[in-house]
Amino acid sequence: MLINHKSVLSLLLATLTLFTTQSYANKVYTIGVQNFKDYSPYSSVKNNQYQGFNRELLDMFASSQNFTFDYKTRPIKRLYSEFLKEKLDFKYPDNINWAPEKKQQAAIHYSDAVVQYIDGLIIRKENKNKTFSQLKKIGVMSGFTPDQRYLDAQQKGELEFIYVNNYERLFKLVNEQRIDGAYFDIIISQHHILHSASQKQHLVFNEKHPFRHGTRSLSSIKHPEMIEQFNLFLIEHATQINALKLRYNISERKVIASR
Repeated sequence: MLINHKSVLSLLLATLTLFTTQSYANKVYTIGVQNFKDYSPYSSVKNNQYQGFNRELLDMFASSQNFTFDYKTRPIKRLYSEFLKEKLDFKYPDNINWAPEKKQQAAIHYSDAVVQYIDGLIIRKENKNKTFSQLKKIGVMSGFTPDQRYLDAQQKGELEFIYVNNYERLFKLVNEQRIDGAYFDIIISQHHILHSASQKQHLVFNEKHPFRHGTRSLSSIKHPEMIEQFNLFLIEHATQINALKLRYNISERKVIASR
């Protein structure tokens, strides 16, 4: 009798997926997320409810595995602390290069990339020709670390960081020209600029200044097997995930084009 090896492999994978899905059925897993009030289009917290692209994506994954995520919104420092103490099952978003000094002793498992991002400097249009050496003061979200070149300038006393807790405050400081620019995710900045008539004409991403390109992933210390399942989910549900990105105007092309 001839054996169709592809059919056997497909059957084994289907059986493994079914077994794994059944093992997660009806379970609740805690996932630590950032508590930013408005991190649109990725996330927001309204009436103590975590919302946005991140939530829909993660709920889609949980639904595919027949379990539920219990979202724990935390300030960044507390988020890292609880995750590294294994008080949380998962963390999202995460990246192997974020806060490496805190993670040295932790065996963290990271998923494949969910989205790409660029963190860079948002400035007023009339200041686009300012050189890097002319920057004296920039705004940064609390808990975030700018590109190393900004840190080097700060350590030399050539650049001052102003830390704030929300993006509206960053935009206001730039618009009032109290800082030379605001350093953060360009997709978030584009979302806020498009949804604010007063800011739309004045603020732009300046690709001439240092910026950082990276990816966002799901991470876990306690459940490496579920990270593998998430990687499979990203492949098998690529069409739905791309449609979700389109609905939230999260364009990988915008990020790649800015590189």
